[in-house]
Amino acid sequence: MIKRILMLKFKYQADAKAVNDILLQMESLPSKIDGITSVDSGVDQSPEGMNKGFTHIVQLIFTDKDAHQRYLPHPEHDAVKKLCMPIIEDMLIFDYEV
Repeated sequence: MIKRILMLKFKYQADAKAVNDILLQMESLPSKIDGITSVDSGVDQSPEGMNKGFTHIVQLIFTDKDAHQRYLPHPEHDAVKKLCMPIIEDMLIFDYEV
């Protein structure tokens, strides 16, 4: 199993509806791309103030390395990137095997 964590920092002028639409589209990926078992997202709620401006997190879970590799060039992944990139200030991506 492969897990992908995305930490997102949106531009200050990013519209809340646009952010929500992106998260909803990401959460719909398991029904569109074979091998993604789940996607969930959330907003930082830590009282510690150590998020360095990253406000949202998304976790994708893939069945295996092959599923992860199919996801990267997939048109549905490209569609999400097209929505995200204009309003993303910064992003961290971390993939790891469980």
